[in-house]
Amino acid sequence: MQRVEANWSSDITAGLGKYAFAGHDGNYNWQASTSFAEEGKRKSVVQYFDGSLRNRQTITKDNTTNKTIIAESFYDYQGRPVIQVLPSPSLSSIIQYTPRFNSINNNNEYDKDLYDKEYAVNDACEAGAPPLDSASGAAQYYSASNPLAGTGIHQFIPKAKGYPFTEVRYLPDNTNRVSVQSGVGDEFQIGKHATRNYYGTPEQEELDALFGTEVGLSSHYFKNMVRDANGQYSVSYVDMLGRTIATALAGDSPASLEKLSSNKEVKVVKKLLDENNNVIKGTSIESSRSLLVPKKGDYTFKYSLIPDSLTIKDCQNIPVCYDCRYDLEITITDECGKTIKVIQKNNVSLETNCGTIAPFPSVDETVNLEEGNYLVTKKLTINKAAMDYYRSVFLAHNSCKSYESFLEEQKTALASFVCEPSCANCTAQLGDRTQFTNNYFNALNVPVEERTQRIAEADRAYDRLKRDCDALCNRMDNNQNIKEMMLADVSPPNGQYANLSNVDQCSIFYPSAQHIPRYMDIGLGYVNEKGNLEFPQQFAPAEFVSRFKSSYAEALLKLHPEYNKLLKYQQIEANSNGWESMFQQTETYQEAVAKGFLNPANFSGLPARPEFAHNPAYADPIFANIDPSEKGKLKDSLDWKTGMRQNEVRINAWCLATLMAHCKTEDQVCFDTYRMDAQAFNLGSDCTGEL
Repeated sequence: MQRVEANWSSDITAGLGKYAFAGHDGNYNWQASTSFAEEGKRKSVVQYFDGSLRNRQTITKDNTTNKTIIAESFYDYQGRPVIQVLPSPSLSSIIQYTPRFNSINNNNEYDKDLYDKEYAVNDACEAGAPPLDSASGAAQYYSASNPLAGTGIHQFIPKAKGYPFTEVRYLPDNTNRVSVQSGVGDEFQIGKHATRNYYGTPEQEELDALFGTEVGLSSHYFKNMVRDANGQYSVSYVDMLGRTIATALAGDSPASLEKLSSNKEVKVVKKLLDENNNVIKGTSIESSRSLLVPKKGDYTFKYSLIPDSLTIKDCQNIPVCYDCRYDLEITITDECGKTIKVIQKNNVSLETNCGTIAPFPSVDETVNLEEGNYLVTKKLTINKAAMDYYRSVFLAHNSCKSYESFLEEQKTALASFVCEPSCANCTAQLGDRTQFTNNYFNALNVPVEERTQRIAEADRAYDRLKRDCDALCNRMDNNQNIKEMMLADVSPPNGQYANLSNVDQCSIFYPSAQHIPRYMDIGLGYVNEKGNLEFPQQFAPAEFVSRFKSSYAEALLKLHPEYNKLLKYQQIEANSNGWESMFQQTETYQEAVAKGFLNPANFSGLPARPEFAHNPAYADPIFANIDPSEKGKLKDSLDWKTGMRQNEVRINAWCLATLMAHCKTEDQVCFDTYRMDAQAFNLGSDCTGEL
């Protein structure tokens, strides 16, 4: 045998020429394979995939019948295969994707909503997917509508009655475990003779009875049960590695099968509650356990509990008992979510006698259960009415402080704070809302049954004090922000007074009297982050900028044009904040008058009437050493709060407050009366609220 190399036939003048192939079904994802056998037999298979590369149709063509056979798959919204349609011949000899080959109702698409849906409680969760339209596809081939149904071997093709497919239904727990699987044909669909899978855990007593005590803990095993199309149950015990350690048959034998001689009924008591499945949620203890029932019959559920109690001595050292009062609810639901049985009990009895604790009312209920998988849920909850009652009893017996003693404690606590007000002190003294509300009610000795109705009263008191604290914190933050902004102003390279491209008389780079940049004439050095002394001011401006550290800004601050203003601001800050705190804590008009807060700056003349007497003890410290001319300017601005000097129509700040509180909208008489200086706050005794 000799190998001869030559040109392609398409390159030879008398050759076969070229054959241009543009591809097959360029709009689809597909994969083709061809198998060859003896005697010239061959088979071509093309698989068509969707955008997620899931196989949707498989087209097979052989050279015996020269027809294509189509098999199709349908997926749910999670991309899992649900419907597998039997392969069936088509009338075409061309391999191509066939849209709606298997359809429903007049060639409509067999959409996901038809077979992938949530079944509501009491809905027919056993119902399967709807049948395919027998006018086309596999449903037509396996039906009397097959055009060849009366000829040759075609007359023996079984009739699927619209169900030439298998359906899989998965558990709704994201494990992709199969719940139900149908067969092909009408009789083997879901709801009739389908195969159903159940998943559970064995009980410890069950494992010990089967394998002895050496088997280990039941939590290390799984118990799975399968009901086949005949209704026969088979059980398998699986370890944590997925290995089957035992199998068995369960339940009654189907009518068409003979019962095994080993099929004997044995009564088994299972413990559904243990320390592993009791979970605390708020004031409840909940547990859930699956229960596999392979045989229809009566099942008895029992529950018992010895409640606990607590004894606390009151202010007179007398013991008071608080018994645990519960509400019990046991719910049994089937795999469709339908409630089969609800058992409710409680031991509510409101008393505080320290006697013998009565057992919780026992549960001993027999429930008839069909074959299947059930969820048994137990919920033990502290009774709300009993909890509220015992709370009121506790407060009545253990609220040992009087209103006066509470006030004395608060005064002592206030005295422990530093005199200078601060945000931290104010916030710590106020506490959170719950703590404040409890202290408020306890101080006023408000009964428990009235506290819900008076919660708004405590909230208003808390909100008022909270606003005072917030205002103080904002002032403190503002003071710090002012300094931070000034530090940024003297920090190169972009500070307002530290920018080499914009040097004016306020700049740190402006020449001083000694003809050197101002930053070189501010001291001997800077203290760095490690506490060591540095002398960076000896460098020229450009190098000083490149070496600049944020710690230098504190020393440069004295070069800021508003530095003296900051010093004055810090000087009066403590006294001013302290005065504002006293001012904001004044609640009534009469208290404000008594403290002189209507004239804290000791202004003379109207509207400073005799009852607005100045009180030096509560004087505004801002005016302690103010220049008289500056004080006059402030008084003048308050006198001309509104109005224009040209026509002498004005309203001062005191009168404006009176008008806003007392006069109704568009009441000209009231307006003309109380805009006069002598009428500021000159309201009658019946206007207490407005004052």
